Amino acid sequence: MTPARRKFVYAVSFEALGTLLASVALMLMSEASASSSLVLSLLTATIAIPAAWAATLGRSVLAGIGTAIGILVVSQVAVVAGTGGWFTFAAPALWAVSQGTRVSPTQLALIIPLVLGSCSLILVAWSRLQLDK
Repeated sequence: MTPARRKFVYAVSFEALGTLLASVALMLMSEASASSSLVLSLLTATIAIPAAWAATLGRSVLAGIGTAIGILVVSQVAVVAGTGGWFTFAAPALWAVSQGTRVSPTQLALIIPLVLGSCSLILVAWSRLQLDK
């Protein structure tokens, strides 16, 4: 297995483990059902993928952390402005808080192009990494 593929397998494994732990924690700490906790965990985990792309481009964990903080700030502003349902990063949390009344399935489906685009950008960046230097 090449180093790039190994990193990809590690990233997917850690993402899956984090999603599982988050959904169990949500289920135990709230009155949400197991299915809604799992859906919220999956949606929230997938929108963290752009931070991985930023960390790859910046070759630093701090670049990913900065991107995640920036996404969080912009998401909060979008929710306060009333457009949070259409802002892909804020939609899963709004869906969970409003129990599906403030966010439509169409708005949640906008996460799919974000994830596909981010994953493709990450794979392109990883294929060009030089790990031997």
